[in-house]
Amino acid sequence: MDRHFETELKGLKHLILEMGSFVEKAIELACQGIAERENQRFSLINNYEEKINRAHKEVDRQCLQLLARQALVASDLRLVLVVTKINTDLERMGDQACNILYNGQDYLAHPPIPIKTDIINMATQVRAMVRDALDAFVRLDVGLSRQVLTRDDVIDNAKDQVFAEVKEYIKTHPFEIDACLDLI
Repeated sequence: MDRHFETELKGLKHLILEMGSFVEKAIELACQGIAERENQRFSLINNYEEKINRAHKEVDRQCLQLLARQALVASDLRLVLVVTKINTDLERMGDQACNILYNGQDYLAHPPIPIKTDIINMATQVRAMVRDALDAFVRLDVGLSRQVLTRDDVIDNAKDQVFAEVKEYIKTHPFEIDACLDLI
C-alpha cells in the first residue's frame, strides 16, 4: 500500500473519530437539557449538528475519491465501505440529537413527568458506546465490538422501561399526554 493512500486512510479515520466526538457531545447536551430542564443546552446542539453534517459530507467526499482513484484490494475496499456505513450512522445520531432537542423544548413547557429510569445514565452509556464502537473500529477490536452490542441491549431495555413508565403515567394523568409523548 502506498504512503499517500495510508495517509488518506488515517485522515479518514481521524475525521470519523472527530465526528463521533461531536455526536457524543450532542447526545450529552440533549439528554442533560431534558433531565436538568435547561433550555440553554439545546441552543448548542444545532452547532454540533452543523459540524456533524459537514464531517458527514467530507467523509463521503473522501470515500468517493478513494474509490474513484484507487484500485483497492478487498480489505481496503471493506474498510472504505465500513467507513461509509459508520458515517451514515453517526449522521443519523446527530439527527436524533436534534429530534431530542425539538421534542425536549416542547416537553420543558410542561411540568416534568416523574420516571424512575435515569435518562442521564442512559445518555452516558450511549456516549460511551459511541466512543467504544469507534475505538473498536480503529483498533479492529472484535471483542469490544461485541461488548457494545451487548450494552445496546441494555439501553434498549431501559428505553422500553421509559415507555412502560410513561404509559402507566398516562393512564392516571390523561391530560398530560402531550408532555408524555414529547418525553417518549
